[in-house]
Amino acid sequence: VMVYLAGWWTELWVILGLIGFAATAGTGAAILTPRSEKVMALADREGPSPEAVRGAREILSIAQFDMVMLAVVIADMVLKPGFDNYVTLISMVVVLVAAAADFLMPLRTAQPARA
Repeated sequence: VMVYLAGWWTELWVILGLIGFAATAGTGAAILTPRSEKVMALADREGPSPEAVRGAREILSIAQFDMVMLAVVIADMVLKPGFDNYVTLISMVVVLVAAAADFLMPLRTAQPARA
């Protein structure tokens, strides 16, 4: 409502915040929920098997990246960067890239969990 009343729809920080919120919501709905259901079904069938543990660790890695993404969205809302705030924008990108490298890149080399 505040964004509507103030006419801030063209502000970069509003656009980035909405994109980031959609990305974190999409990650939860499209990635974390289905994977969690698969791992829970696997754990129910086999108990704490190596595949179930690996799947749970993958979920935690994705969730950790999602939390960093949410923290960047919060920083965006607090700092309200514009198109001329290069240092802030570059810092946010560096944090996201570092988090992706730390939390998501190891998943590319890990063997996928059975479903």
